[in-house]
Amino acid sequence: MLGTKLSLRDIFVVPGNHDVAYDAEDMETRIVPYANFYNKLFAGTRPPILPHEASKVTQVHVDKGRGSIVVEINSAHYVQKGTPDEKRGSVDMQMIRMIDEALTEARGVGQTRNGVSWH
Repeated sequence: MLGTKLSLRDIFVVPGNHDVAYDAEDMETRIVPYANFYNKLFAGTRPPILPHEASKVTQVHVDKGRGSIVVEINSAHYVQKGTPDEKRGSVDMQMIRMIDEALTEARGVGQTRNGVSWH
């Protein structure tokens, strides 16, 4: 791995509380700043994330060739000013089920598993 040139497929990102529109009431509006960043960064490398698809920010990346799995967990999904989640991250059951299903499907792929979250 040392001396290997990195590409966008080697980079994994998740939003933090400062990457979303903190005071917006609906998730579709809150996720716009992060979706813009993500879509510009990964243009031509990954499918875009549209604001109405905010749940797709949580992703499981399986690389059978390298034998690795990386999970990007969006804990900023519910971060909103004036709510109990304004200063903490959380993950809902839909995201947990999606991660669990993807990891179950990837069973037997290598030994390297990493999770990325912010909070």
